[in-house]
Amino acid sequence: MNKKELSKLIRECIKELETVTEIEPSNDFEIVNQHVYKFSVGELNYRLEAEESIIPNTNDKIIEIKFKLLNNPKIPKRKDFKNITQFQIALKKSQVGITNTGKPFSVFSKVMGSIIDMITKVNPKYITFTADENNRQSLYNRLILVMGGYIKNYKKLDINPITNEKTNTEEFWLIKKENIL
Repeated sequence: MNKKELSKLIRECIKELETVTEIEPSNDFEIVNQHVYKFSVGELNYRLEAEESIIPNTNDKIIEIKFKLLNNPKIPKRKDFKNITQFQIALKKSQVGITNTGKPFSVFSKVMGSIIDMITKVNPKYITFTADENNRQSLYNRLILVMGGYIKNYKKLDINPITNEKTNTEEFWLIKKENIL
């Protein structure tokens, strides 16, 4: 799948989810370990991972969430790219997404259920994830909005707690409300 096709699919997914204010989180996932969850939608297999770390000098726990599609049937082929760097970027992008499943609500529901379960067990002060493309950024903003009813003790941050700089459009930070001044 090329960048244009991927952007189109993400836009379609966002359009489907724009009017949705509530999706019921699903518990239909497998816990591989405290930081890794797996689930399937149709024949597609997904993996949600969290990397746990500590902010230096504060000991505040962070989890960075990463979401991957493991078996994309439209995975890029090396022969379609001029160099290895372009191929690696395309390959990485092909592993992320709710798009092209035909079932964005099912994927969204399982992603939400996995994240909620992980947050409950790990109990981090901060949650973060990143998105490269504008469409994916819109999708993640939607995810935070829809999840808000289920993770009420977290609030979106506009300041990166590590750099103390305003967050850019690629990064998303949530903080436990009890820690907000």
